[in-house]
Amino acid sequence: MKHAILFTLSYHSRFSYPLTFDELHRFLVINRLVSPNELKTELTELINQKKITEKKDFYYLPNLPDLPDIRLNRQKTSQTKLRLARRAARLIGLLPWVKLICVTGSLAMENSDSGDDIDLMIVTAQNRLWLVRPFAILLISFFFKRRKPIPSSFVLRPSSFSNTLCLNLWLDSSALAMPPHRRNLRTAHELAQMKPLINKDKTYEKMLYQNRWAKNLLANFWRGVSLASGEESPWRTPRRLLIILNNLMNFLNLFLFRLQYAYMKPKITSEEVVLHSAFFHPRERY
Repeated sequence: MKHAILFTLSYHSRFSYPLTFDELHRFLVINRLVSPNELKTELTELINQKKITEKKDFYYLPNLPDLPDIRLNRQKTSQTKLRLARRAARLIGLLPWVKLICVTGSLAMENSDSGDDIDLMIVTAQNRLWLVRPFAILLISFFFKRRKPIPSSFVLRPSSFSNTLCLNLWLDSSALAMPPHRRNLRTAHELAQMKPLINKDKTYEKMLYQNRWAKNLLANFWRGVSLASGEESPWRTPRRLLIILNNLMNFLNLFLFRLQYAYMKPKITSEEVVLHSAFFHPRERY
């Protein structure tokens, strides 16, 4: 238990992020449920042993005394970015087939510096990702500052991406479960910390449920995720015309995927782009 507490604080210290008691309980890296009372007892012992410091209601490792001030400053900086994210989400949410928009990365934890961008995850209906994406990019490019791909040789200034919108994760509703090679602590934490801004048809709840493998890493967070919150709506057979239209849209989505992939392929390095998902990975802090 003590090891889990120290590991959790150490993990977050990589991002200069001390934790409140509630956050430590929620994000505790452990594979079993831990009650607040049990955590409090162990935490008190670690503080008495001077292995953990408590200041301004934050807990952190004693060799990092500046963390509370860093977090409070970043928390203030993040508010402007969150307002921009909400405005962008409302706009993208007007597009057909958009099911879920979440803030991810450092901003989801309100831990952004002034020069950081704004990461958004967008989930669409099944086989609609590549239909939605061009329109979302057009809207963001017209009404906001969009973070664009840059050559690896480009020299960045600290403010290069300040308040730019980065649409760095795309999924359709058939790909809510993270693939096996992504089932690690970082992904589990990203799922736990993401903030839903637009959530239709309980897509956020379904995503958490379909990624319940993460309860083996963050058991306290996943304790409230149940089958009821992730159940799919009963399928109703559509009329013949709707079947035809759906097939046409599926074909158009496939065509646009191949078109967009052909454009992106020469630039792809660590990105993972397939029909039902696209993981773009600009450098980020959380």
